[in-house]
Amino acid sequence: MRREARRLRLPTAKVKYALSESAEWIAHQYDRQLPMLDGHILDYYHLREHVVQTSQVAVRGGHPEGRGVARGDDGLCVGARLAGAAGSTGFVSTGAS
Repeated sequence: MRREARRLRLPTAKVKYALSESAEWIAHQYDRQLPMLDGHILDYYHLREHVVQTSQVAVRGGHPEGRGVARGDDGLCVGARLAGAAGSTGFVSTGAS
């Protein structure tokens, strides 16, 4: 990981983010192996998974805005708003996890 970062000249880049799922062990490895990263971003597939799960909880809680996303539709704007209202976190992380 470090060798590839050096090859890509990652330490000299202006903006440096890791794109991955939200597993703590992955974030730990990025923090350990690539401490120069500015933060971690959750990939689209896993973001969508979190939004759908949050929307399903919102629909069960009586929030009709979550219905389309709860079915798996790509209404991420609605899902992200509901995720924020439901207190879900982890979409974007900066610094150590």
